[in-house]
Amino acid sequence: MSDTGKYVFAVQIEDSDRFIDIFGPSVSSIAWDDIVAGYRQITQKLLQRYNLLSDVVSPSWGRCFVIFGIKQSSMLLDMEEQISTLTAVSRQLVREMLQENLGMATGSHLDFKTIVAPIQKGLGNIQKINERLNTLFKSLSRISSPFASITYDEFAKIIERKKIETFAQSIVSLPNEEIVGYETLSRGPSNSAVRRADLLFGTAAHFGLTKELELLCIERALKWITKVPAPLWMSINIGPALLKSSTFLDLIYQHHLKPFLPRLVFELTEHLPVGSATEFQEIIQNLKRNGIQLSLDDTGCGFFDLNTVEKLRPEIVKLCITVINLIGRSSDIAKEIKDTVTRIARFGGKTLGEGVERKEQLDVLKQCGVLLAQGYYFDRPKSAEKAFKIKV
Repeated sequence: MSDTGKYVFAVQIEDSDRFIDIFGPSVSSIAWDDIVAGYRQITQKLLQRYNLLSDVVSPSWGRCFVIFGIKQSSMLLDMEEQISTLTAVSRQLVREMLQENLGMATGSHLDFKTIVAPIQKGLGNIQKINERLNTLFKSLSRISSPFASITYDEFAKIIERKKIETFAQSIVSLPNEEIVGYETLSRGPSNSAVRRADLLFGTAAHFGLTKELELLCIERALKWITKVPAPLWMSINIGPALLKSSTFLDLIYQHHLKPFLPRLVFELTEHLPVGSATEFQEIIQNLKRNGIQLSLDDTGCGFFDLNTVEKLRPEIVKLCITVINLIGRSSDIAKEIKDTVTRIARFGGKTLGEGVERKEQLDVLKQCGVLLAQGYYFDRPKSAEKAFKIKV
């Protein structure tokens, strides 16, 4: 038990400066308000057996905490055991909250730390507690994306036996709202612990099998390009590491795929480190010489990705779901989207709004000059068989 009978429950979002660089100040400010509100709901659920002794404190973007104490009726609780349980449960709740507020892609990959710790004597005010948290957070390792309860051997067999299913979601042209292409998505085996995409790729990362999984997903997706009626195109996700792999190049440059290369778009799914876009320029240019197009995923309204856009000149730049979700919350959001579209257009790219669910979002995107969109407003991802109307 603590010397004071008080404890702190805190959350720290990692790389907060990078988040703001990517999404811009207006989007980041509203997103943080939503995260704090979500954290408040978590504290009410997680700490309902305890006394909340403070409101949520947010000393800076990326950090929030509350102080709580033990109720008189619970004095016999083993707090060391309780702290371990509260910490484990809080991590899952925070991850789910981030996915809900920021979208599955950003929310699944955003690193964070959680702490449940006793408040010792001498830490009697908020400022001192916050200073103590600086030390505690530095001592913790980052929380990785969640992965399912599955063994390495079980997961490796899924890859070895190619038990990956391909789904597809339409991409529409906003001027006329007609389908111009499809994004292929991957799912784990039906009724398995890694059915969901975030669990599938989170597990692969945990076991060090990301490259193997990505290569399999691309292999499976490429089988459908012959079923997509011309002139519609197909977008396939790829990470930076695999993009540089000779194995990937051997796969896509197979002779029977050559006629279909001009209808392929490869979507780079991770933000490149600052300054690293140069090493990809030659690879991208080679893809383009063969008719293949490039798309950048999860772009915000900040300036972090502008260097990448300028160097790689992608044909399509996807505006992140995090941004789309905030449309209608502030006039600044529409202004930042419009400015982003203008900057991308200067480098010859089209902007795609991802995760469109409401007509209000669609209307704002059109007004801002966004040319492409996808999301539940148009359709949900379907199995490739259903999307391309193939009888099996």
